[in-house]
Amino acid sequence: MARNLDPGAAAEKDKTATSPAVILRIDFPAPHGQKHYSDRETSIPGVDVEARIVECGAIASDLAAGRRPAAADARIALRDEDGVLRGIVEDVEFQSASATLFQHFEGLPGSAMTPLLSGVVSGPVAYREAGAVLEFDLTDVSRKWAVDVGRTADRAVFPNVAAGDEGRMLPIVYGRVKRARAVAARAGRRGRLLAPATPEDMVLYVTGFEDLPDGTPLSLEIDSERLTGVIAGTVLGVTSRGGGVLANGTTTHETGRQNAIRDENLAGSDNEYVGYALKVFVTGTYDLNDIPYEYRYGGASRLFNAPVCGYEYRPITRFDASTGTVEYWPPFTVEGTRNEAGALQVVGVGHAKLIHLGADYEITTVPGYHPAGALVREVVAGGWTYILNDAPSLRVDAVYLFGKSAP
Repeated sequence: MARNLDPGAAAEKDKTATSPAVILRIDFPAPHGQKHYSDRETSIPGVDVEARIVECGAIASDLAAGRRPAAADARIALRDEDGVLRGIVEDVEFQSASATLFQHFEGLPGSAMTPLLSGVVSGPVAYREAGAVLEFDLTDVSRKWAVDVGRTADRAVFPNVAAGDEGRMLPIVYGRVKRARAVAARAGRRGRLLAPATPEDMVLYVTGFEDLPDGTPLSLEIDSERLTGVIAGTVLGVTSRGGGVLANGTTTHETGRQNAIRDENLAGSDNEYVGYALKVFVTGTYDLNDIPYEYRYGGASRLFNAPVCGYEYRPITRFDASTGTVEYWPPFTVEGTRNEAGALQVVGVGHAKLIHLGADYEITTVPGYHPAGALVREVVAGGWTYILNDAPSLRVDAVYLFGKSAP
């Protein structure tokens, strides 16, 4: 710390024989207030000083690079035969109390005290019963508060961090933040299709994976389609594409939601099925037969029956392994007419459908057409992970992917 010597102190230090006293000032929390202690009997006009310093050690200083000031520490020991200090320490929060070490020449006023180290009381705080001595560290303020705020996306911690996000600080949200950028903490390679891919193609041409050795197996995602293959330069030989059933079952619970089913028997890890397709039997013409569904019309909600019409597929957006809940988007819809005995015919088109208890389903992949330039993403274990807030969030209103909002 910078020091401007008082003229009197400057004169004293230049004398042939001089020995300044060491003064410690501690700002105790109320009701005790500011106290001064010295390493010898001394007097300072207007300042009450008690000779309690047993040792203050050498000030250990760390010189910092650049323009940052040096940081320092000192170990302090105060005698306490009368138990006064122990009583104060037990009465208030002693750690983090402000304290300053000074040098002072006898006969000079308090304003001539020369500061050596200004900081805070830090641990370990110890009380030696033998000899009745209180010991603690005095830590430079610059060192006390020189701490990292937040974490960075280092590859040592996040091995699959996206190249563009490596080294970025993980976001911490204070208050309400709109469109805060996320960090891709777990991500795979990205590439593009060099040529269009039809649902029947088993050889695809891609860029972005040329650095991999020929014969490297890959699991990839194009739009919502998952496929596996072996890469050689820009040529991907597809080994599986569509039609592969990862899991199937029957719903065991009602969710009451238009974008979720629940099967407590569905095994897997969180988000394991994200990006795959949920395949469900969906009713068409509204009749009084077979499979229950919920039909909403004119604000009313009634249960009817309808025959199986066919399959529909929806991309899976989330999987909660603890409950067996599969979320998807958009909702399944039904189209056609509903005939109710004794009532007029009601036409229902594109109504969201709840998938009820006892419904059969499959989790699968569906091959599709993809144009040249379509994004190709590597699938990593556990799914891609984006960190929006490296702290608990009270609420998340929406998540945006490539500028589009998803619930």
